[in-house]
Amino acid sequence: MANHTERNAPIVIAINNWSSQIVLSEVYRNVLESVGYRVIFAPIDITEQWGALGRGRIHVQVEVWEGSQSLRFQQMLAKKLIVSAGTHRATTHEEWWYPDYVTDLCPGLPDWKALRKCATIFKGSPDPDKGLYITGPWDKYEQFKILALDLPFTIKRLTNSIELRVEIKKHIEAKRPILIHNWTPNWIDNYYPGQFVEFPPYSKECVMNPAWGINPDLAYDCGNPKDGWLKKVVWHGFPTQWPCAYNILQKIEARNSMIEELSNLVNIEGYTPRQAAVKWLETHPQKWRSWLEGKCKSHMDLTSGSTNSR
Repeated sequence: MANHTERNAPIVIAINNWSSQIVLSEVYRNVLESVGYRVIFAPIDITEQWGALGRGRIHVQVEVWEGSQSLRFQQMLAKKLIVSAGTHRATTHEEWWYPDYVTDLCPGLPDWKALRKCATIFKGSPDPDKGLYITGPWDKYEQFKILALDLPFTIKRLTNSIELRVEIKKHIEAKRPILIHNWTPNWIDNYYPGQFVEFPPYSKECVMNPAWGINPDLAYDCGNPKDGWLKKVVWHGFPTQWPCAYNILQKIEARNSMIEELSNLVNIEGYTPRQAAVKWLETHPQKWRSWLEGKCKSHMDLTSGSTNSR
């Protein structure tokens, strides 16, 4: 079990507003609680989480996506306010996305330049001469991309991934054109055929140096990384204060299939995030038990540990 010192203080895990991050956090919480830790969830926006992680008000973030969070991650890492707990095996891509049937309505896709000619098929913009791009509450720098690439679009920002799911389902069932922020791995991969828009290739210089790229005056004139990383990060004091919990987190290396499975349990099969985590743990007992091996043996009773189904 976790030793006395480690059990005294609760571990605070950041909770964001998309399903895989929430369920993966629930999986981690279940495993930690099964060996004696106390865990608290802290719902927080991804733009606000970095300050909380740096000050130790939040201790763990289980999903950091390169496409939207790499800049803040690198800044915090350079200041030694956070520690990387490793990289998941999944590769990620976050980008503008459309269902396959839109291709016939906008010749030239997936090339981004086609959007300049067919923007108005994506209806809903308050400006009749512009199309509507739908995204979540996450700051993906879309407004800078729109300016840098001279795209005739306005942005509709929803409050969470559930609202985004509703918009996707509504438009696709009616075969109406929709252009949204999407990401992979995600539950959408297996249910709605579609494609990402092909923007100019990503480069670090694209977001740091306005002179780089096709627009010499503005940054963000490119797409997001196509084979992005997915990392785990902790407050800099976490490895020392909770060494066993840190070791467990290091061993969690989610593949694309695991992220898709966790998202699918919530978005398609209707489980709550807590139920989805328990379902996954019951289905993969050997996997999560392997996370308890190694350095944690002196802190844990492996024969009596079991997941907390709550």
